[in-house]
Amino acid sequence: MISSTVTERNCAKNVCVSHNYIGEVIIMIWTIAIILFVLWLLGFAVFNVAGGLIHLLLVLAVIAIAYQLITGRKVV
Repeated sequence: MISSTVTERNCAKNVCVSHNYIGEVIIMIWTIAIILFVLWLLGFAVFNVAGGLIHLLLVLAVIAIAYQLITGRKVV
């Protein structure tokens, strides 16, 4: 009976840690690690493609401006 009261007091002070809680923390850490790894891999694929698209759009913008200057049309 004395040991149960000591355990109850320790659990009331948040000193008691159950095995279920530790398991949940480990699962949460692995979940966060996997999500960050997947986002890291997607970053390589997306930003490489986006970088190429940005350069393509810049080239098209320069061509459009040069065409406007050469033809002498007014922008509406």
